[in-house]
Amino acid sequence: MKKLALSLLFAILSFGVFSQSQVIADHTIVADYDKIPDHYINEVKKMLVSFPGASHSLAYRKGLVLLEELNQTYQVNVAYEEAYTTTYLRCNDLERYLGEDEWFTWYAWPGDEQPEASRSIKDMIKRNYDNNRPITAIGFGWCWDMMSSYLSREYDPKYNVRWWGASNGSPDEGIHGWGLDAEDFSITQNRVSMDTYLNATLDYINYCTTNNYPTKVVFTTGPVDYYKGEQAYQTYIKHEYLRDFVKADPTRILFDYADILCYDDNGEKNTETWSRNDVTYTFPFITDTNLGDESIGHIGPAGALRLGKAIWWFLARIAGWDGNPKTTQLSDIESNPKEYLSYQKDDQLFIELQNPSLHHGFCSLFSIEGRLLEKTKITGSPIVINTNSYSTGMYIVTLSGQNAARFKVVIAVP
Repeated sequence: MKKLALSLLFAILSFGVFSQSQVIADHTIVADYDKIPDHYINEVKKMLVSFPGASHSLAYRKGLVLLEELNQTYQVNVAYEEAYTTTYLRCNDLERYLGEDEWFTWYAWPGDEQPEASRSIKDMIKRNYDNNRPITAIGFGWCWDMMSSYLSREYDPKYNVRWWGASNGSPDEGIHGWGLDAEDFSITQNRVSMDTYLNATLDYINYCTTNNYPTKVVFTTGPVDYYKGEQAYQTYIKHEYLRDFVKADPTRILFDYADILCYDDNGEKNTETWSRNDVTYTFPFITDTNLGDESIGHIGPAGALRLGKAIWWFLARIAGWDGNPKTTQLSDIESNPKEYLSYQKDDQLFIELQNPSLHHGFCSLFSIEGRLLEKTKITGSPIVINTNSYSTGMYIVTLSGQNAARFKVVIAVP
C-alpha cells in the first residue's frame, strides 16, 4: 500500500512537471538553449536539419556556426546533404536559392496542372531518406516573399490594408500581391494566399506520414526587416494568421523566426506603427541589435546567434525533451544530526558532509521499490552521484556509518 501511494504521488508530480507541450520556438525559449540535458544534446548531434530558402535563410546556418564558436558544446557542420554522424549537428546547405515556387505557390495550380517544382521538397526528403541520412526537420526559410514586389489595388475591409507579396511559379505571378485565404482573391486577383503556404506544408507532412519518413515538416514565420509601414503591418497580420493556424493543432510545429528577432537578449521588444484613416496600428519589428549590420541574411550577428540558440532548443524538443531544465531535488528523510549540503552541477548530485569521518560506511542508491542501484564506500566529501545515468523518477539515498542518514531524491531528467 505504501509503494502504491508513492507511485501515485510520483505520477502526479510527473504529470505536473514533465507533461509534453506543443513545440513552438519563439523569443521565450532562446535563453533556454543551455538548459538542454546532455542526452538530448547528443540526440541533436545525430540530426540533419534544413531551412532551404533564398538570401534570408543564410542566417539559420550562420547562426548555428556562431553558437558553436561561442560554445563548443553545440557542434555543427554546414554542408550539402552530409552523411549520418553522431559527432555534430548537420545543417543542410543547398548552395542555391529555393524560393516560394518550390515550397508553396505550386499548390495554387489545379492538381493536374501542378508544375515540376511541386516535387522539389518531396524529392529532397525522399532522396535523403533513401541514402540513409533522413532529414530530421525541414522548414521554409522565407525571404521577402510575403511583403515585397506587388500589392493589391484594393484595401481589405477587415484589416484596412492592401496585400503585398511575390508569388513566382503561381498561376497569377507577376502583378498581384496575396492575402490570407481564397476569399481574398476578390481583392488580389491572385490564387496564392497564406492558406496556399499552409496547405502545401500540410501536404509535405502528409507525404512523410504516408511514406513513414521520420522527417518533421515545420511551419516558419518570415522576415521582419527592411520593409516598414503598410508592408510590414500586413506581414504581421499574415504571421498572426499562421501562428493561429499552428496553435489550432498541437501536433503542428512552429519555428517563429519573426518573433525571435523582435526581442533582444534582455527581453525588450521592439515595435513599429502604421496609420490609415486616423487609426494607428502597433506591431512587432526587428530590434536594432538583431538587425545589426545586415551582413548575415539581411540581419546582424546578434540576430543570427539568437536563431542558432533557438534551433538547438527546437531540435532537442523534437528529439523528445519536454523543455524543462534537468533538476535534482534532495530532501532529508532521516538524518541525525543534519550536517550536509546538497547541490547539482553538470548532471551530478553533490552531497557535502561537515564531518565525513562520521559517515565511514557506504553511500547506496535505491529505486523507490527498494532495488539497490549502486553502492560506493564513503572516503571523503563530497559524495557524487551521476544523475545523468538515471531516468526521471524518485529514489532513496542512504548513508551508513555512525551518522546514518536517508534522503529522498527526485531526478527530473526526461
